[in-house]
Amino acid sequence: MCSSDLLVETIDEGAATLSNDGTVLYSNRSFANIFDAQLERFIGTPLEHFVSGEYTDALRRLIQNAANGVARGEIRLVDRSGRARTVRLTLTRSTQFGMEALCAVATELTELVETNEALRVTESSLRQLSGRLLQLQDEERRRIARDLHDTTGQKIAALSMSLDRVARLLDTKKPERQEALEEGRDIVRMIGEEIRTLSYLLHPPL
Repeated sequence: MCSSDLLVETIDEGAATLSNDGTVLYSNRSFANIFDAQLERFIGTPLEHFVSGEYTDALRRLIQNAANGVARGEIRLVDRSGRARTVRLTLTRSTQFGMEALCAVATELTELVETNEALRVTESSLRQLSGRLLQLQDEERRRIARDLHDTTGQKIAALSMSLDRVARLLDTKKPERQEALEEGRDIVRMIGEEIRTLSYLLHPPL
């Protein structure tokens, strides 16, 4: 085995030589492993036998397009465990010893595709979670605003009316007593206005 053959055998990248119709003429072990095939049975077999049915046509198109020089595309494989795998296949037309053939390089993309899919799912989940949190925040602001307006605001209004009633019932000849009542009523009015403002800020009407 020459040094170039040894190099091809030891690289992780899948390398093979195909006939014009896609039959495997030579393959290093990495190429056979990518296609989940035993090397001894791989050579001499059409490559499309190891491709998922729906991607057989894609492989045939790659082989046809390689007639123009170089063709590159992704194909889907299903291994013995049923796991779907994605492989990038590059075909280059070559002439050696007077015979035309296709030089094939296969690159495993499965982990990259699975990682991208996991990221997409994670991003989708984060968007859904973010949307749900915003919804919960809006619902909580709406609840607090309603409680401030309907409950606390009503109590403040009732307190203000009670102070008015006390002012009418008390002997108001002493100026300090009248001033104290007026001060209390002013404070109640201020609290009522602040509650209405806070309620509006928490959840303004449409």
